[in-house]
Amino acid sequence: MDHEKFKAQWHHLKGEIKVKWTELTDEDILYISGEKNKLIEKLQERYSLSRESAERELHRKI
Repeated sequence: MDHEKFKAQWHHLKGEIKVKWTELTDEDILYISGEKNKLIEKLQERYSLSRESAERELHRKI
């Protein structure tokens, strides 16, 4: 999913994201605010993933 589509669907995706990645906090969700790169950064931080692994996880689950 490209950045623009991700941002446009953020309202619907954020609930899914909270269920799939339970280590993300409500504060993380507010920080991300529909920015795909910020979600990737938080996945890296919370799950100790490389950027490539975080991107794969994101594309696999969404």
